[in-house]
Amino acid sequence: MNKHSNRIIITLFFLIGIIGFASQAQASFSWESNLVAHYKMNDNAANDTVIDSQGYSNGTAQQNTEDLTATGKVGGALSFNGSSDYVDTNDLFLSTFQNDFTISLWLKPTDGQPDGHKHIFGASIGASSIVILYHYTVGVVGTFYLGCTVDSVSLEVINTDSGFADGQETWHHVVGVIKQNTPTQAAGFLYFDGVPLASDTKDSCILANYNSYNNPHIGAHNYAGMFSGFDGDIDNVMVFNKALTSDEITGLYNEGNGIENTYAITGQVILYGGDSEVTDVLLTLSDDDTSDTTNPDTEGNYSFICWEGYDYVITPSLESCHFSPASYSYTPLDSDQTEQNFIGWLYEIHDSDGGGYSCFIATACFGTPMAEEVGILSRFRDEYLLTNPIGEVFVATYYKVSPRAALFIREHPILKKVVRNALNPLIWMSRKSIK
Repeated sequence: MNKHSNRIIITLFFLIGIIGFASQAQASFSWESNLVAHYKMNDNAANDTVIDSQGYSNGTAQQNTEDLTATGKVGGALSFNGSSDYVDTNDLFLSTFQNDFTISLWLKPTDGQPDGHKHIFGASIGASSIVILYHYTVGVVGTFYLGCTVDSVSLEVINTDSGFADGQETWHHVVGVIKQNTPTQAAGFLYFDGVPLASDTKDSCILANYNSYNNPHIGAHNYAGMFSGFDGDIDNVMVFNKALTSDEITGLYNEGNGIENTYAITGQVILYGGDSEVTDVLLTLSDDDTSDTTNPDTEGNYSFICWEGYDYVITPSLESCHFSPASYSYTPLDSDQTEQNFIGWLYEIHDSDGGGYSCFIATACFGTPMAEEVGILSRFRDEYLLTNPIGEVFVATYYKVSPRAALFIREHPILKKVVRNALNPLIWMSRKSIK
């Protein structure tokens, strides 16, 4: 090693250490992606529109919502008289009900143990039906029933204990989950106030064959019109195109109780080299028993909405690509998380002289791994740093901290100019040193 090499190594260690420290200081299930329709039931207007906040299918009440509005569990609610009130969802939800799905809502019945069926949500044509009702008269008074019929094959989930007390009731959270357990077996699950209530399975029940010409009604069962309506208040009706997990259902329940929030995890993915687009990167958000995925937009931005208090891990993936950091972990998630950025470097992209991977920081400063300055530093690395023990230690350290530092530089144009100017003497010395 000559004196130029020693000076360069010492200077690079100092420069990378400062930038790495600064960039580190800067760093600080999602069920919403599967939410098909969300009737918040906050409507209070001189019209009969019940807004779906997801924009999928606004519902229609049987009278102006200003005459139905009530104090809800989450904001406002709509009140149903059990005889003529219901909300037509105005959609068959065929594509949703032909796969795994979940229906979640809050309700407060006028009488917890009434006479006769009281339907909360449902539609039927005989051979096919989706029904949630409480007070199932075949059994204990005040029990629940979840039904899904396909090709006249009925999956029925019935709890054996009364969910409601007699007389006026308070708000309760009810969730029905239907999923295709196997290609020929469906499973159903009932949850009450965040706790599993009952479950069952049915062979020869194939959700993909579900068909109907009746829209589901909220507060009644649409079977040739209104049938066995609900008497009481309903709030926050949500239809999902997935079978929610127990944790997710507990989260929905806790949010309704006002003791749990959702937080956003946002960041940006940046790729260096290669022909892959940043939209090809797959980001996976996982917790203890489920996962969700998304792709960044064309600018590399991404976001997840997650429940407070749960443990999450976000991991990026793309074939032949190394990411730094490899993942972000939250144990547990207790606030919004911003600037959760990933920088990716494609393995197959080498420097212009056929050596190893190009310099992350120099690439960030000069804009491309093909820049002459990047090539000079890469050659110096291969010819001098990797040929002696001290240089090998530096290179190993550099590739651990430089991706985050490079990302930090890229996001701060003024710093990019400062570092580029600082690199110029090192580039000059490297040019003198290489063959």
